[in-house]
Amino acid sequence: MRTFTKFLAASAAALSVAAVASAGHAATVTIWADDGDGSGLHQIAAGTDTASFSGVLGAFTVNHLSGSAGDSPVSDTQALDTIARGGAGGDLTVFVSVTGLTEPLGDIEWLSTFQTQPLGAGWSLTENTWLSPLDQPQTGTPLGSASMTTDALPQEFHDFATVDTGPGPYAINTEYVLHAGGAGSANSTIDVFNEGIPEPTTWGLMIMGFGGIGALVRGRRRQAALA
Repeated sequence: MRTFTKFLAASAAALSVAAVASAGHAATVTIWADDGDGSGLHQIAAGTDTASFSGVLGAFTVNHLSGSAGDSPVSDTQALDTIARGGAGGDLTVFVSVTGLTEPLGDIEWLSTFQTQPLGAGWSLTENTWLSPLDQPQTGTPLGSASMTTDALPQEFHDFATVDTGPGPYAINTEYVLHAGGAGSANSTIDVFNEGIPEPTTWGLMIMGFGGIGALVRGRRRQAALA
């Protein structure tokens, strides 16, 4: 059974992350954010097999952010349901880590696929993925990275990396670095596929990152526009 890790990110809608790990092996889902207020990264959600968050992070409104680990793949493809408001923009960094993974194990080839829908003027997004054989969050051996800037067309990038999981447990980590230069939105995804399994296995792993960041850039320009 081919296993894979999937991360979805979307700003200007809802933020959702789901993780499905090996049956019978509990994973810990932890989410951190740095909303650009100078205080740095802080934990906003955590739990065994599940974590969720909704609320305001700096210049962005997150309608829904959740992570879960279970026995079968979970698909969450929330529609964009918010509108970015005018303003000076802002920055948002989010880490999502799933730790305590025990399957599959070995020297595995991973494929990271990074995608984003059109990005408006002044917007940029960097996405990174890691695997930590030491089961540490927010770090590890790089699996892939992509940087995307203003473009009227969708963008897609691919990275391959062969990384040994070690004896387990291990962690798969993802980072989203979003810069909003003003009103606008972004809808982006990261897929990390396990391209090769060193021996037959039925364990499945799937992590779904952002099902949507509702990025409501707050500021006075909206007030002026409504005046």
